[in-house]
Amino acid sequence: MSGVKTMMRFLGNAFLMSKELFLGSLSNGPVAHAKRVSTSLCGCVECTNEMTDEIEDVEPSITLIAKPTLSLTAEIFSAVPTLILSAELVIAVRIVLSRLSSFGLSQLSHLEDLKLYGNEFSEGLPEVICNLTSLKSLAITGCRISQLPERLSQLSHLEDLKLNDNDFSEGLPEVVCNLTSLKSLHVVSCKISHLPEKLSQLSHLEDLKLGDNDFSDGLSEVICNLTSLKSLDVSLCKISHLPERLSQLSHLEVLQLIGNDFSEGLPEIICNLTSLKSLDVSLCKISHLPERLSQLSHLEDLKLTDNDFSGGFPEVICNLTSLKSLDVAKCKISHLPERLKNLSQLESLDCDENELTTVPANLFQCRELHSLNLAGNRKLSSIDQSLLELKHLFYLNWY
Repeated sequence: MSGVKTMMRFLGNAFLMSKELFLGSLSNGPVAHAKRVSTSLCGCVECTNEMTDEIEDVEPSITLIAKPTLSLTAEIFSAVPTLILSAELVIAVRIVLSRLSSFGLSQLSHLEDLKLYGNEFSEGLPEVICNLTSLKSLAITGCRISQLPERLSQLSHLEDLKLNDNDFSEGLPEVVCNLTSLKSLHVVSCKISHLPEKLSQLSHLEDLKLGDNDFSDGLSEVICNLTSLKSLDVSLCKISHLPERLSQLSHLEVLQLIGNDFSEGLPEIICNLTSLKSLDVSLCKISHLPERLSQLSHLEDLKLTDNDFSGGFPEVICNLTSLKSLDVAKCKISHLPERLKNLSQLESLDCDENELTTVPANLFQCRELHSLNLAGNRKLSSIDQSLLELKHLFYLNWY
């Protein structure tokens, strides 16, 4: 028992090296209940569950992992343990708690990363978070919040904000628009239907994720003012068209539109996003692609999974000569065009669960190909042996 307490004192000193704080729930974690502890220090010191019947008065478990980052795991604590609060120089700690409702974090003046997962803040986010002015990254996920304190704008160094799985049905809190250092903003599954006009103040924003919200009345035009964006995710947002001004996003490299309804055709405006490197329009009820898609000369990754190309493989794909990865799984494709050989940079081709009967013999001219998935094509009985001669091919599935 004394050895365990000595270990805990040692870990308390180790907090001085920390930079990151993680607070959340761990439903399938290593602790069976609050008195059961599993503690390790870089694999050198370990207190396993088998030992915990003898340890009933020890603080929640702490783990020092590679960064060095400290992790604390518990299940039913409602406040941050005093062991952490006594370490005034904590700047790299992760703590996993559940049902956390009170804070004493104002002493952690050097804290840069705070993660709050699955806690109960239905009455409002604790104002003390606004005093952590060194924060660069803040995640408040699944915490039942519907608003944010105005003083959050004091976090002038905040670059990364995640607010996923909360309820902003009355609108994204405008205080977010005052966090002008933000580079990444995630508000996935938050019941949002519109965005505030002031969002355009986030001139440094590079990554915006808005998936699983309701923009059935149209994607907010204010997104088009975020001209520093490099990555945009509006998957599962019930959109059927995109604003014309989206072409202003001249630096956009990643666009995810999964699960929207483009049955009337892929929006042509996408063809003007000439910096795109990755485009995902899986599950979008697409039956054809615009010819102007060939303007995406830098496109390396194209995902078209689960659309309907029973009318023919879109030949325009063969003009995307920078493609390295092409996914056309579950697209009701009955043949692949001979011109697919033009994709000389292609490394991965996924044609899983289509209706192919043959594979073009000249596909072997795609000499960089290392992954070829032809599984689920029941009418495909054989493939040309020349494909087996591809020197980089290490994955081939056609059964």
